Amino acid sequence: MERDEQGPVFWIGGEKPVLIDVDNGAVEPRLVLLSASCIPGPVVKDQSRRTLLVTLGSVTQQVELSAPNRLGLRLPILVPPGRHTLAVTVAERPDTRLPGPDQRDMVLLLRQFQMTVLPSHTHTPARGSEERAEP
Repeated sequence: MERDEQGPVFWIGGEKPVLIDVDNGAVEPRLVLLSASCIPGPVVKDQSRRTLLVTLGSVTQQVELSAPNRLGLRLPILVPPGRHTLAVTVAERPDTRLPGPDQRDMVLLLRQFQMTVLPSHTHTPARGSEERAEP
């Protein structure tokens, strides 16, 4: 993960998810809003959308992001008490090679990444998101 003047910046793509440590020190679950400005990367021809997969424990939320250039992410996640690892990846796979020596799987760029604790723990899935439990 890198940083710029607006906060954490990282590319998502390929087989390995981005792993983020989350620590809920409260005794009850907390609703956290995951937000970021997302930019489609150059290794997928379709620049109009990306499918983001966010996994915490056994629950994966799938979010369809679409827009002409920038894609906004606002996803509420219910975080149980204790320490957890949030895994973030994309469904799309590279279909275009980059010119030059940099061959990273730059499918989706996340900028201005934030996790904000919300006042209520009532869980409402994000518009356009779909929840599914993984086996």
